[in-house]
Amino acid sequence: MSRISDGGPLIAVMPFQSLSTDSENEYFSDGLAEEILEALSGLQGLTVESRASSFSFKRKLAEVSEIGGKPRVANLLQGSVRTPPGSR
Repeated sequence: MSRISDGGPLIAVMPFQSLSTDSENEYFSDGLAEEILEALSGLQGLTVESRASSFSFKRKLAEVSEIGGKPRVANLLQGSVRTPPGSR
């Protein structure tokens, strides 16, 4: 597994879950997770799991302990995105 490494604690940024039926929201949620991953990879003292490794869990039901055990991460960032009612 590839890592963006600075030698510090390891974090995995998981793909954000889209809570909307709008397919465009899924692109936004993936992009948001990627932007956060990139921002974190620029911090000294932190190692970030690669996008390929983190996004391999997309659309898979897995327990947090199972996900954390795969890349041996110390920290796991998860999130969700939804479109506010009436915004479209």
